[in-house]
Amino acid sequence: MLQLLKSYLIHLLLLTIVINYGCVDPDDYRPEDPPLLPPPDPPHLLLPHPDTTIYTLSGSENVLFDWTTVAGAEIYEIQTDTTLSWSAPAIRMAENPPVNIALYRYAEIATYYVRIRAGSARWTNYTDWSEPRRFFIRLDVALP
Repeated sequence: MLQLLKSYLIHLLLLTIVINYGCVDPDDYRPEDPPLLPPPDPPHLLLPHPDTTIYTLSGSENVLFDWTTVAGAEIYEIQTDTTLSWSAPAIRMAENPPVNIALYRYAEIATYYVRIRAGSARWTNYTDWSEPRRFFIRLDVALP
């Protein structure tokens, strides 16, 4: 019986050594992250067309925004503002084009500017902003 117990302990000890030999704690394992790439060129706006006027009967209008996709992009930021100074921009996020965004008309005609950029966790930064595009939202006065 004692011989059997000694044999069992020796096997257990050897098994423990073999299992743990050369093994690394999974919490200590850190694979090298792939290097981040510089961002590609920005997307190009397709819609709304430059200097187009969108007519509405209400104070707001859903505007369709469309753009070219960027290979590897995970998210897009769409920035709208009523001035080119981008002093009070609204930024919306989208995963893919196209997207409808509700914009408001604060006067009989409202001027808007839009630009877009793409982002990815594999890039060092977002792409540059696209060229800004101007468009208008105008109250469509219905005749009685």
